[in-house]
Amino acid sequence: MPFPLSEAPENVPLRIVEIRARGRGQARRLLEIGLTPSAVVRVVSKAPGPIIVEVRGARFALGRGHARRILVDVVRE
Repeated sequence: MPFPLSEAPENVPLRIVEIRARGRGQARRLLEIGLTPSAVVRVVSKAPGPIIVEVRGARFALGRGHARRILVDVVRE
């Protein structure tokens, strides 16, 4: 069952199921950093402030508003 990236636990591999971006600018930014449907991501830190995510070997700070619009599911092996 997909859930928002903002609710994801730390250090668990997740697959992006859907991105509900607002407008082309937001969608473009997410695509540029590699956050695309089916990409595998991992939440590195959920400390107060932005969420730090790792995707394709790179780490990015992502605002909680953006993170709420990215639906993920736990990667099952």
